[in-house]
Amino acid sequence: MPTLMAARDALVRSVLRHLSNRKLIGAATTFLFVFSPLLSALTPPEGFKQAPIRPQLNTKTECPETPTPFTDVLVFTSKYEGMDDASSIVNPDALDTYKEQTNPMTELQRMVADQSNKYLRTGNLGYRDCAISMMLAWAQVNALVSDDANHTGAAVRKWTLAAISAAYAKLLFSAADNPALSASERRPIEQWLTRLAEKVVEDYQHNPLAKVNNHDYWAAWAVGITAVSLGRDDFLQWSYSKFIQAMGQVDKKTGFLPNEIKRKSLALSYHHYAIQPLVSLAVLLKANGYEVMEENDHALERLVNATLAASERRDIIEPLAGVPQNTTKLLSSTGLSWLEPWLLLKPDADIKIKWQQLRPMTSSRLGGDLTLLYTERYVEKNESALSHPMPPLSSTLLRSRGSAHMNF
Repeated sequence: MPTLMAARDALVRSVLRHLSNRKLIGAATTFLFVFSPLLSALTPPEGFKQAPIRPQLNTKTECPETPTPFTDVLVFTSKYEGMDDASSIVNPDALDTYKEQTNPMTELQRMVADQSNKYLRTGNLGYRDCAISMMLAWAQVNALVSDDANHTGAAVRKWTLAAISAAYAKLLFSAADNPALSASERRPIEQWLTRLAEKVVEDYQHNPLAKVNNHDYWAAWAVGITAVSLGRDDFLQWSYSKFIQAMGQVDKKTGFLPNEIKRKSLALSYHHYAIQPLVSLAVLLKANGYEVMEENDHALERLVNATLAASERRDIIEPLAGVPQNTTKLLSSTGLSWLEPWLLLKPDADIKIKWQQLRPMTSSRLGGDLTLLYTERYVEKNESALSHPMPPLSSTLLRSRGSAHMNF
């Protein structure tokens, strides 16, 4: 049975076959391109499609300066360079070098998340235009597509793709009462996102299972959130295959990820870091009809429960990791940002960590303000209700369409 994406492509071919006038062909192509998300079967999570919560349509906005697009080779210094084999000790000098080398990407991630957050809250076209102008600047010079990339460079590429595609999905699918993005805006951005996603797939397609870890999970999220804006079922299927691979790695007895346990003093922190893209991807997959909770004896829930338990009692994970845990910056709005989408999957989850006071939960690579995306009412930092739990979105908003069985 053909997918809606195949039906869309067939419609395009049919229209073009029956049009001989070049102007009509151009108009028809533009129309079909602009409205292709409506014809695609793929959807982001519901929060990405919400209407503005505090409309400010006519407020003047100022766009920050776009970070200089990065077109050089993606060969960067690891912050763990020259330290232990487990990559558990940061080299301060290497960290400084890494930050300097990757600053354009870090700034771009932060800025597009910020501008898309503001657009989703207000519907103000100025914020959308600002984010789009940044993406266009990088797309027009084919930034980040270098074939020359080391391990750290490939990591930066996928993180940047994740941030850009999450922001772009918010701009593209928002229910704000504004004109749709034009074909002249969408085409170069989406062609660039396609190239980046293909590069990320290439970077992480053939990793041996013994080396599959949080980097692969972030790659899966990056390609998956890109898929919905492009209408690329094949990209989402690839992300699903990586998700299944990850679930297969969850230890049957302990609920932990063996390759993150290897990070020794950072084992717990890297479990939280690995869960961030896995939970976000699970919500995305479920919204598109995939079964995500039952795989490998409810592996995702076992992983989350084990990680939360170890966060309360370090003696659960320290014997496995072999050393005391370094949890600096773990209890933060970013480190625990995945709890917002998790509560969408498990509204009755028993979370003992007192995390609500950290809201809004944020991660530029997962969509910016995750409290905005995944809860029923937004939490401002200055609200007195900040320290109290906010109700998660209804699970019905996941729009599950039954299990999806894919061939890989």
